[in-house]
Amino acid sequence: MKSKISELIPYLGLEEVEPWDDETREAFFESLGGTVPPDVRAFYSLTDGGEIPSIECRFYGLEEATDVAQHVREIHTSLPVLPVFESSGEASDPVCVILEKGLAGVVVQFCHDGGSRVHAPSFLKFLTAVTETEEGPLAASDHKFCFPKKLTKAERAVAQAFVDRANEPINPDSECINADYEPGLMIELAQSMTTPKDMPELFDLLDIASGEGRTEAAMNLYFAGTPAAKAKLDTYCEAMNEFARELQTALAKEKIEVTLEDEEGIVPTTWICYRNRRVLVDHVYSKASPPQRWDAMRTWIREMDALLKKHFGE
Repeated sequence: MKSKISELIPYLGLEEVEPWDDETREAFFESLGGTVPPDVRAFYSLTDGGEIPSIECRFYGLEEATDVAQHVREIHTSLPVLPVFESSGEASDPVCVILEKGLAGVVVQFCHDGGSRVHAPSFLKFLTAVTETEEGPLAASDHKFCFPKKLTKAERAVAQAFVDRANEPINPDSECINADYEPGLMIELAQSMTTPKDMPELFDLLDIASGEGRTEAAMNLYFAGTPAAKAKLDTYCEAMNEFARELQTALAKEKIEVTLEDEEGIVPTTWICYRNRRVLVDHVYSKASPPQRWDAMRTWIREMDALLKKHFGE
């Protein structure tokens, strides 16, 4: 691996920096937690980051990277990450290598204003895409791994790992101030890998446990606009509409009043997910949910209403 990285470095236009000694590098890596892939270890054994003047980009040195990692974990994600790269003018949107088991080695860019995306399935492949063209550091579109694209079996497994991560419970002790929205971020990253045409193959909305994740997925299917995406979204809407009606009926029999529509007669979650389609986006329940789950549904409705008011003042 070290020889492969060594061969690539001269083609990066990189101003190399004297690397840290083995013991210090390991201390930096250990402070991050997770699994640091061999290609990342090889790179930092050869150079402690460095500038690429021709495209005004740079690789972080390990000392700075550990500081940036703390910021990323406070703002973007609870996943262990190693920030490795900064594009020109994008200091607030670092490119990072994920160190989490099951996703270790995947290179992503966390964007503060939305649009976070996967750049490469490994750091080695990311390096091969960093060119000195005027078009920017990720302009090497001839590389078959560049996303979005129709996914290979291995790439699909990576995307599925993001979807699976979106379904995991949120860590209540996470230091990330946006931990509640991490499921949506995981779906966003999964969807960034594939094209709108192929996006419907990635998941079924009813299989996404997180309300945040499902909202992100539904929005992207809506904007994909393909017949397959519309069909999948319509099926989901029909299921949720039917469930909403069943829930209303059941609650009415118990003489419990729950408002599923706003003052304009629109179900509150519709505005986010599917414009004016009247659909209740539930949390983990389908139209077939048994009565013993209705208490949780009532709780979810209250939580979703509070979330909408927080974000949109409605």
